[in-house]
Amino acid sequence: MDEKRTSRVVFAIGALIGAAAFLIIYGFKPLDVTDDSWIIYRGADLSHHYIGWLFYRNTPWRFPVGLLRGLTYPDEFAITYMDSIPLFAIFFKLLSPLLPETFQYFGIYGMLVFALQGGLSSVIIFKLTGQKMVSMISSGFFSFSSIMIQRMFNHTALACNSLILTMILLFISGQDLRDKNRDIIAWTALLMVASLVHLYYIPMTVIFILGFYFHDLISKEWYRGVIKVLIPIAATLLVMYVVGDFYGGKALSDEGLGYYNSNLTSLFDDQGGSYFYKLLGLSIVGSGSGETFAYIGFGVILMVLILFISSFFARNIKKEKKDIAPLLFIIIAHLFMCTEPEIRFGKITLLSIEWPEAIYNILSMFRANGRFMWPVFYLFMIGVIVKTSNRFKKWTVYVIGGLLIVQLIDLYPQIKNVRAMNAQSYTGQSTLLQAEFWERVDKDEIYLFYTPHKHNELIVNTMCLGEYAAEHNMVMNDFYVARKDDTRIKKARKEEEEKILKGKANERYLYVFSELPEDIVEGDTNLHIYEVDGMIVGVTEEYSDLNEIK
Repeated sequence: MDEKRTSRVVFAIGALIGAAAFLIIYGFKPLDVTDDSWIIYRGADLSHHYIGWLFYRNTPWRFPVGLLRGLTYPDEFAITYMDSIPLFAIFFKLLSPLLPETFQYFGIYGMLVFALQGGLSSVIIFKLTGQKMVSMISSGFFSFSSIMIQRMFNHTALACNSLILTMILLFISGQDLRDKNRDIIAWTALLMVASLVHLYYIPMTVIFILGFYFHDLISKEWYRGVIKVLIPIAATLLVMYVVGDFYGGKALSDEGLGYYNSNLTSLFDDQGGSYFYKLLGLSIVGSGSGETFAYIGFGVILMVLILFISSFFARNIKKEKKDIAPLLFIIIAHLFMCTEPEIRFGKITLLSIEWPEAIYNILSMFRANGRFMWPVFYLFMIGVIVKTSNRFKKWTVYVIGGLLIVQLIDLYPQIKNVRAMNAQSYTGQSTLLQAEFWERVDKDEIYLFYTPHKHNELIVNTMCLGEYAAEHNMVMNDFYVARKDDTRIKKARKEEEEKILKGKANERYLYVFSELPEDIVEGDTNLHIYEVDGMIVGVTEEYSDLNEIK
């Protein structure tokens, strides 16, 4: 069997392992595209992504093609900033007339991402070791990646770690791509796809592109390397423009750089999710934020220890001269990106950087920079597996297989927690809006008198209201959006309150409050305040069957 055909077989089996991992962790329910009850009940980010898709589906086509309206009315913004996976959202909006009334694509996205994770990792290990069985077994380490388990159906778009594996596969394919002049096409396509999944994958891909063309960029004909780097970037900027990522003039930077930065020890920090750490009394629950989580797993850690110990007994270890400068650039660049502005090793601060405002604003576009540890996570795992394969030769299958079992046992607490959360959301109530009131009221806009992302106790209510608004062709004045004009929204909210106090509440608005508005209740207004399904709502109509709050 030739190498290409073997690679296909290895990919297929790895993909099956990845798909099986998805089903083990999440079950079959997410694959029912007509069932969205578990998404709304889950609340938080997944519901937020789904609400984005609902409003985007209802928005008439216009240019830029990714714009949605109705969530921060009258403003419009790109579907990108709802983390609704623009690649899928745009594709399924094109098919919208053919789709059922209720349609969610997050389940099939999850299955695809896990399958690609297993398949691509298997191919990478095969290309580096030439061992079919080792590569297929190794795919289990990647299919049960702690990062993906944490992110899927949470920050769902960020679970597409198969993009990182594709970067690695293109990088190690180096000369094969260059010989066939497919390198620019491949990197351009990957960077464009990355921009259509989640913006955080863009700088990761750019770093890999710089690493791929590292020697071109430092050669006498450096300008050729610059052109090769700029072509994918230019094409991707065009795609982002067409989608609407630059629409509206809202600054892409945000506050908080450094709050979510990583630690140089993050690969070994389980944050309470390791079975063996708990067994050994090493776990420190709450040792870091979720954005810094990149635990490599005890199976891989044990593999490192075995390699270290075996090096003292190995004889005649051949040291091959390899060009590692491009790889070192990629690793160091990602380590710097994920740890700045305060680079720490455990509790020790190695370097603290105070950026000039201009640089700070650029870096703040990716303020949750702990995520840049992920490429290091996968490169480290690949390197350890390949070294183990080279060291143990015919025993590699048994060593890798045994350590995979250790890895799965170690990650079981994390998997168990996710499965418990799944079970709860799968059997939960689809919406909190149970009162007859919601079907009787006829309004054009839901007007929130609170900032959604700053009221965590109301997040599920807010998501239910979002779904309700989408189903009833209503708009909302505010919602949980990554990039929005908070200043305008707050100003408009203040003006609306003044209108209500003057007895001029809008009869087409359904007002929702985070707490009892005493000034409105006590004032001489035309607004009637009720408590409905645990929410405080205000309407201009009087409902005799409801107890008005006086």
